[in-house]
Amino acid sequence: MMVDVSGDTKPEVGAIQLSADSFSKLSKARLIIRAVNHPLRQRIIEILMLGNKVKVGDLVKELNIQQPVVSQHLSALRKAQVIRAHKTGREAFYSLNPTVFSAISDLLQALYKS
Repeated sequence: MMVDVSGDTKPEVGAIQLSADSFSKLSKARLIIRAVNHPLRQRIIEILMLGNKVKVGDLVKELNIQQPVVSQHLSALRKAQVIRAHKTGREAFYSLNPTVFSAISDLLQALYKS
């Protein structure tokens, strides 16, 4: 899709036309896909799949990397809403956001049918 100076959208030859809602969903999907497209983040997701809520310290021990590195990757996953953060006192716990994965699946199915 191309945008001219006036702000009107013009479809490219052979391109799929998307509604504003579909474009918004596709942009969100792109953010999620970029967030999970990293081996360490994929490992974090695997660990979170095994437990309901996981402490940051447990992730650090399991991954055998420094806490700031884990926090940086958790931040990217949180920004994409792939995971949720829960604080209890001074401890932070993380869990998966299951609605994100079902939303991506629905979007990909809708785009495939187009």
